[in-house]
Amino acid sequence: MTAACGPQAQLVRAGVARRGCCKNKGVGEVQPDRNRQAEQQLAAFVAGLTWEDLPDDVIERAVWVVIDAVGAIVGGNGTPHMRRLAEALPAGTAWAYGTGRRLEPGYAAFLNGSAGTELELDEGHRHTGGHPGMHVVPACLALAEDRHLSGRDLILALVAGYEAASRTARSVRPLAQGRHPHGTWGVVGAAVAAARLLGLDAAGTLQAMRMAVEFVLNTHYAAAIEGATVRQAYTGWAGMAGIMAARMAATGFTGLEGAVPAGLASLAAGEPNPAALTRDLGSDFEIRHSYFKVHSACRHLHGALDSLDELAATTPLLPEQIEQVQVLTYREAAKFTGARPRNALQARFSLPYAVAARIVYGHAGPAAFADEAITPAVLALAERVQVVEVPEFTAREPAERPTRVEIRLKDGTVLSAGVDVPRGDPERAFGPDELAGKFLSLVAPQRGEANAREALAWLQNLPAAPALEPLGQWLG
Repeated sequence: MTAACGPQAQLVRAGVARRGCCKNKGVGEVQPDRNRQAEQQLAAFVAGLTWEDLPDDVIERAVWVVIDAVGAIVGGNGTPHMRRLAEALPAGTAWAYGTGRRLEPGYAAFLNGSAGTELELDEGHRHTGGHPGMHVVPACLALAEDRHLSGRDLILALVAGYEAASRTARSVRPLAQGRHPHGTWGVVGAAVAAARLLGLDAAGTLQAMRMAVEFVLNTHYAAAIEGATVRQAYTGWAGMAGIMAARMAATGFTGLEGAVPAGLASLAAGEPNPAALTRDLGSDFEIRHSYFKVHSACRHLHGALDSLDELAATTPLLPEQIEQVQVLTYREAAKFTGARPRNALQARFSLPYAVAARIVYGHAGPAAFADEAITPAVLALAERVQVVEVPEFTAREPAERPTRVEIRLKDGTVLSAGVDVPRGDPERAFGPDELAGKFLSLVAPQRGEANAREALAWLQNLPAAPALEPLGQWLG
């Protein structure tokens, strides 16, 4: 058999053989059938989803995903650089929440999606290793506002987009070494959500999904670990690119057959798995597996922060009394070992800093990771935090994310606590009051307590909303 040549070789190895690369091959056909069949089945499902198809718990979960995302967006848009970016973007019909500006829908999705990751408080999905919601929700909000669509329209688009994003993620998991999940498979989910809101049928949705693959970013985890703030734009790009993919599909553009998931082969550590696109489709909605966050840091740091919360509930944690802290955790968490972050983003991806900040400030909220919170006292304690991978813990991830913290005091006393699953996962879910409190804590400082409470009450009744316009009067 003649070997694949040039830039086509990677697609051939992934199971997408395009004719026309080498001599004696024709033009146009894409193989194998399993990729086409899987992406077609997923496109038909998400395009045909109706309100009656959604179980009550899925609707409730979707509402809270929207509430949580909006809170994170408003909080993130309160930072000076996000406000400056909002001023630099073209005006339009969709709110950049918390900035006082309406932007063209694609740019609104970009800004809101970027702001939503600014504080590392956006919801995520344990089994994808990423954050489907912040890739999908900003696109939903922007187009629903622009087209004067209802709360039900928005929720249906969110559930459909979340399903496509998460299943695409599962099909290429685990990612290749060094790849960041933001701005990658989430583009497919944003494209599906946008296709729903633009009224595309299954065929149009399929083309939007295929074209979204071409808009995937080559993102790097090093950006987060090194504190390069371009990383915040990865999710924003996904929302904007998803809208563009759907707009192109609506006007007749087409994508490469079999692109989902085979066209994403460069993302994955192994061979993409098209079966993941359709397994339990319609019976197990992916949004049920989402988690919420209250610590303003990378999810892999939450086991240690939860452990410190448990210790602090019974014993004062005084920095001057601490000789050493040891964090026993799984491999993915154990890589975040930098102890001297230079900015807020890098601090949110430093396990030693996060532990030290939680002890010094008594919490792990946004203020504990702000640039001005990175003080010599916190850094000195961070230097005394040791991170150790435990192979047994690694073997239990991602079904669990075990972490244990042991604090040795100068008098020889050892304090210890651990968790198997961080708070906010479905097994340890936050109640409505806790999620509402988080929303208010992020929105009230930016828009005022009264506006925050009005917006929260309105969002809690999102399925009954005939349009999204009222949200702007409180959060615009």
